Amino acid sequence: MPHEIDTEFMESPSMQLLDIAKPPVRVIAHEEYPKALYLHPLNKAEEHRIQIVSKPSDENRLLEQGWKTEPHIPTPEPEDLSKNYEVRRGPGRPKAS
Repeated sequence: MPHEIDTEFMESPSMQLLDIAKPPVRVIAHEEYPKALYLHPLNKAEEHRIQIVSKPSDENRLLEQGWKTEPHIPTPEPEDLSKNYEVRRGPGRPKAS
């Protein structure tokens, strides 16, 4: 669970000495909404759409229309370094065929 600094306790009269290595903290409660939904285009070069929903009914309606809960994270293709760099083989390595 995530934490945040408890500013109310820090401003209270019971706060006498602050240890900056261990400030007073409180747990941040998890809230389901607002939530972001994502629409992924067929052409990944185009812009993806984001919609923020604040109710389960809105979320269900958009999910039925094809929106996703996971964002699109592009993965780059591996770069071919053989064009710009020469490969040198060290001793004990087999010769390139």
